Amino acid sequence: MHSLYDNVLALSTGLCESKMSFIIFWDDEFHAVHHYSHGIKNFHSTDFALYKERFGKLKASCFYAPNTKYHTLFQDLYFFKHYEQYAKTLIFPILDDKNQVCGLIGVLHPENPSAIEQNKHALKQLSQHVGKLHSEHKIKRRNNQPKPILLQSLNQLPGAHYEFIISPEGQLGFPNVSDELINLHPHFWSIPHLSCPDSIFRLLHRMDFHDFRTFLLEKEEGRSVEFSYALKNEGGSTKYYMVRINTYLNDAGETLCFGIVKDISLQKSYENVLEQIIFDISHVMRRPVATMQGLTQLIELDKMNRETVKEVAYKLQLVSNEMDSFIKKLYNNYQQRWEELEESEKK
Repeated sequence: MHSLYDNVLALSTGLCESKMSFIIFWDDEFHAVHHYSHGIKNFHSTDFALYKERFGKLKASCFYAPNTKYHTLFQDLYFFKHYEQYAKTLIFPILDDKNQVCGLIGVLHPENPSAIEQNKHALKQLSQHVGKLHSEHKIKRRNNQPKPILLQSLNQLPGAHYEFIISPEGQLGFPNVSDELINLHPHFWSIPHLSCPDSIFRLLHRMDFHDFRTFLLEKEEGRSVEFSYALKNEGGSTKYYMVRINTYLNDAGETLCFGIVKDISLQKSYENVLEQIIFDISHVMRRPVATMQGLTQLIELDKMNRETVKEVAYKLQLVSNEMDSFIKKLYNNYQQRWEELEESEKK
């Protein structure tokens, strides 16, 4: 079942920017977890009968617990007790072909409250897709058909993503790319017209496949591969993209690779602005701060007369006014830059 659901787990972790995602099917006694840095893990200690009893007949469209440690649905379940450091839980039920709840898909993470609706949308689509995969898988098992290796249709899933297989001999299989990724940037528009797997790979990764495979062999087992690169837009502006690739080794010795591409241009712009703010504060404000420190060291009331104290106080006031004026200009300047960045992202 890992060949069906491991990539979905990696996708749910990436889309929701969470620390961990999980899938549970109680009748199949399948419970797998994807941790953003440790990869896939199986949970054999799960009490599947208890999960079925607790969640199988609930008709909620989703379950949200601001604190799993105290929520009555989760607090005494071993899995949630074990991972109670992730306070918030967002879970969607998985429905089978008879519209009955057969499992759960969810994420555990202290997510940004503003992203909750986006995460709900992504998980809802993933739960529907997993339900279809589960039903098709059961039918194929009954008919003794071979198990599918990768996802059936990337375009049923949210987000810009792709998948490919590396054979045991190190040969690259033809990448399967979602429509959303192709439409992400003009750079990717030529993908449907390329007939060489290596050409598509170079377009996606901005690197040679053999260099990537060498890097893959050297990385720590179970960890995802993550990198970013910059692309020029049609208008000449630079866009930044992050690629996260999760890899799995199947029984046939093939490496299954599932990649997520995200536009991080706004995040990158924020980082650049923050770096500039830190630079300005550390350099421009050092002079008045040093002046104030020097003046305060001069103030020894037992050695200074009243006129000298008044003169030092006057200079302190001038320096403090200068700092206050600078802080206001700094705030207005960067407030304007934030607004310009956000406005450019809307276009």
